[in-house]
Amino acid sequence: MGPRALAAPRADWAPAFARPVAPPDFTVDVDLTVGDPADWRPPFSPERAYHRFDLRFAMRGDRAAAVFDGHPDGLLAVLELAVAGAVGARGGLLIHAAGAVIDGAAWLLPGPSGTGKSTAARAPDLTRVLSDERIIARPGPAGWRAWGTPWWSAGRTRPLDPGYAAIGGLARIHQASAAAARPLPPDAAAAWLLRSVALYDDRPAARRAAFEAACDLVGGIRCVALDLPPEGAWSPSITA
Repeated sequence: MGPRALAAPRADWAPAFARPVAPPDFTVDVDLTVGDPADWRPPFSPERAYHRFDLRFAMRGDRAAAVFDGHPDGLLAVLELAVAGAVGARGGLLIHAAGAVIDGAAWLLPGPSGTGKSTAARAPDLTRVLSDERIIARPGPAGWRAWGTPWWSAGRTRPLDPGYAAIGGLARIHQASAAAARPLPPDAAAAWLLRSVALYDDRPAARRAAFEAACDLVGGIRCVALDLPPEGAWSPSITA
């Protein structure tokens, strides 16, 4: 039984992401093995590697290889590592964030677990949510874009969205009784964003590139501190 079959019961995201919504400008080859991570060795000399109890991962350029124990969550973790490596090598970021498209522009809501990202994603005024867990952000000739991903928290109720939108803003969430937004200085926004970057590469060059990307991203968008209520609409507070 291969990884595809093993993941089938939990891979409801696969059909939505089977076909690209735009012509891909890069690909990553991932060699997957189901087995004991302790006994595995990568088939090439890696530039970056990652391991935990249930998987081992190696990547060099746009080639990746991994072994995992067959659990669907391990497969998603391998894909996350591959995406983070490929996007980072191209000046982008994989961010622990929710992403909502408001008036045609993507708003990033980064932050650690428990901040309120899933609460924000469930707001009734939102018609399009890219994810409540992981967002791909990539620079381009027309500015930064945010892309939807298959990584969501438990209990997802929104449809999966493999598409993208130009990034228009970033909001640092603060839980409150009523929605309100205040300006957030770019240095504070960059520092908060960097805390939420999914960076699995500890090389100094990779960390420097992530820092520069975060500064570039927040320098061209609106950044706010967002008071987020436990329920109800919040988008009017950032579009007013």
